[in-house]
Amino acid sequence: MSKKLKNQFLCSSLMLPEHRAKLAEHCQKFSTAEKYRRPPLDDQRQEEFQLLLERSLRAGLELQITTLTSKGRLQFTGVIKEINTTNSCLKLDTADGSLKLKSQKIIDIREASGSNF
Repeated sequence: MSKKLKNQFLCSSLMLPEHRAKLAEHCQKFSTAEKYRRPPLDDQRQEEFQLLLERSLRAGLELQITTLTSKGRLQFTGVIKEINTTNSCLKLDTADGSLKLKSQKIIDIREASGSNF
């Protein structure tokens, strides 16, 4: 390993305090954005999601859907009533009423255990 790569952060001791504060702010923003980034889904997992959604729509299967927002992970339990492919939304009928979910925000779909709907 070269000496240059080994001691690459020694120069940070010469930074101005305001630059160091901006660098810390940037690092914090970056780590927060990474925390709320949707994990990549492989083709098999996407196909499983699609099958579960279709079963819920046709047969009334209750699903537990996890979404990722800027507030973190949110879980909803209900039955799919509508799949809108034009704007990539799902209409979910829950015990508290209906709500729309953006498909880009969904990170997990599972059969709901213990149907209490």
